[in-house]
Amino acid sequence: FSGKGTDTEVFQKSLAGKGAFSIKEGSLKTLDFLQGVGGTLEKTLSQFQAKNASDYKELQTKLDNKSFRELNTNFEVKQGAVHTPNLTVTGGGWVLRASGRTTLEGSMDYDGQLLLGEEFARLSLLRQFRSSEKEVAIPIKISGFMEDPSIRIDTKTLAERAAKNLAKQKIEGALKKSEDKLKKSLNKLFR
Repeated sequence: FSGKGTDTEVFQKSLAGKGAFSIKEGSLKTLDFLQGVGGTLEKTLSQFQAKNASDYKELQTKLDNKSFRELNTNFEVKQGAVHTPNLTVTGGGWVLRASGRTTLEGSMDYDGQLLLGEEFARLSLLRQFRSSEKEVAIPIKISGFMEDPSIRIDTKTLAERAAKNLAKQKIEGALKKSEDKLKKSLNKLFR
């Protein structure tokens, strides 16, 4: 690290450096990130489907745990901010991958994806948004201050994925019906 100046503002703006860090078995004490995601996700999902209180409660319960298994990132300090191009936080059944910056005053601006694992993908509430059989990828933007983050979900991407999944499901259903009819016809023909 390097920096110069006797005034805090001048010093912060001149501070520069690069590095990497990894934390194992930690907790997001001041950044109540997962609860914020859960609340935002609940509001977003209610736009797409009827509200099922037990599904929301189960989702929120799964997201209430603030502990993480591992946090990794490279960083660069420049122009009064810590830039993290590859922040990865791994928790119980979820992974956050994001890039962005946090100023030395504590404001932040990150774009990323919250990848919810198989136990989340099985929830009926999230099934239509799955990015694969075993995962739900939620595009998010985190901004504001660490003590009170604003978490937004890219609802357009989620709506497009839900429509695509529904279309795929309908096509697969139609193909299955056609296949069954063809089998019956062939069985009658070749008896």
